[in-house]
Formats: sequence, C-alpha cells, structure tokens
Amino acid sequence: TSGCNRDGLALRCVGEHLAKREEDIKILTLLSDGEPNAQGYSGEIAVEDLKQAKRELQRKGIQLFAAAIGDDRDSIEAIYGDSFLNISDLRIMPQKMAGLLMKYLR
Repeated sequence: TSGCNRDGLALRCVGEHLAKREEDIKILTLLSDGEPNAQGYSGEIAVEDLKQAKRELQRKGIQLFAAAIGDDRDSIEAIYGDSFLNISDLRIMPQKMAGLLMKYLR
C-alpha cells in the first residue's frame, strides 16, 4: 500500500509459524528492498522493533538472514547486523546464500 511495510509484524507472523514446525534447523530469509516504512512505523521506532523481532526469533531457535536489494543496504545491515546478507551483486548471491546455509546445516 503505497510503499508501506511493517517488517516486524511480518517477521513475527512467519516466526510463529516456523516455531511450531518440527524441524531442528529453522531458517527465515527476509529479502528487503528498503527501510521499514509505514504510518507511525519508521525511523528509530521501526529499527528497534526489528532488532527486537530478531531477538525473539533467535530465542525460538530461528536463524534469520536479512538480504537487501535496494539502496538502503547500509541501513538494513545496521538493523540486522550479523544476520545481514549483502546481495547487491545478484550473480554471486547463490554462493553467498549457500555459504551461510552450510554454517547452520553442519
């Protein structure tokens, strides 16, 4: 809806679904085209909400990978930290994703 997105809510909804699954390894991949932005949900409020959502997922045993494809890559990396996957060069994205997955599948 006109560029609005509440990423924290989406992460929590998918996280609830994943948490109920029986698999030992649970990985959630977020592909983002920009900073979170919705009415009343932007800036530091949204950043803190996303950091909290990441912590909640980790407590549930869910590994989050957040990849950015837009101009806001630096902001997305600042939000997700060690969960950030830079896919600015789509030609090497498969190798990067495979490398991250292998860390958690071994």
